[in-house]
Amino acid sequence: MPSLPKKIEPGYIRPPIYERVAVFKVDLPEEKFEIFRDSWLELVSEDFPDYKPEPLWTFSVESNDSGIPRLRNSRPELQIKHWSRKTLENGKGRNVIRVRPNDEGDSGFLSINLIGSTKDRRKYDQLRDLAEKWLPRFIAHFEIDDLEGVGLHYVNRIRSDWTPEFASIEKGVDIGRVIVLFGSIPVQSESLIAPFDCNVGLMIDSSVPCSAKIRVLAEEPVYDEKTGHQKLSIGVKVDIIVSRFSKERKLDAKDAISDMDAAHSVVLEVFEGIFSEEAKEVFRTQAPSK
Repeated sequence: MPSLPKKIEPGYIRPPIYERVAVFKVDLPEEKFEIFRDSWLELVSEDFPDYKPEPLWTFSVESNDSGIPRLRNSRPELQIKHWSRKTLENGKGRNVIRVRPNDEGDSGFLSINLIGSTKDRRKYDQLRDLAEKWLPRFIAHFEIDDLEGVGLHYVNRIRSDWTPEFASIEKGVDIGRVIVLFGSIPVQSESLIAPFDCNVGLMIDSSVPCSAKIRVLAEEPVYDEKTGHQKLSIGVKVDIIVSRFSKERKLDAKDAISDMDAAHSVVLEVFEGIFSEEAKEVFRTQAPSK
């Protein structure tokens, strides 16, 4: 697969991208993960010094004769998520890395998260640089034979702190001006109101396979913990998820980075297609002065 140009980010000064996630799927049995886990956590601490295990309890649910769900009389299952983080200075965001072993027939993965802030929206190049550094180390450390593909997940946020031109505490989010999917609903109304709940799946290239998902969800308003007063508007999350996964794929680290670039090109195409021209013009400008 030919390598794509590294600098393929459009010229947006203020994109609404809150988080960028790269996922590299692999066959990683639980037994092998347990053998190498602690030494891996020590290795990544040079770039991700804050380790925080996160317990996740899973309960089994069944329905009674009336169709009412209830908990089964089985023991809950505990899974530990092993997150390592680095918080950037001056509130500019966080970098996160995680390894998960195979889980009930689903492949394991290495994930790298780049979380931005209104002070620093971050860039794809930064995510790519972390992947170029840590993916080969991950492959060598866990003795991985092949990668099964790459996924990219971009979380866009439309909220009064991220895009004040389209959101406010008083009026909520003017989603029809931002996303073209909501811009031409053939019903007369004063405005669009929450909940915004939409999922669209696209098969981009079945030969890879490469698919894309667009997901739009409302977020609750944010309130001040001390006063209880609302301090941020209701938000709208716009997820763009591109997957290039198959258990039949056999990629090395170099192939996977090229695959990551290919997935990013699809993310950009979806981004350009779903956001309105008015919104994209705002993304090209500096934040308005307060």
